[in-house]
Amino acid sequence: MEFNYSIPFVVLTISISTFYIVKFWYDRKKK
Repeated sequence: MEFNYSIPFVVLTISISTFYIVKFWYDRKKK
């Protein structure tokens, strides 16, 4: 059970992290 729940959680965390990093980079590049 733990393994099945950990994989989507990690993927979701990486996706959110990537989104915020790209957004932050884009905002800096814009200025």
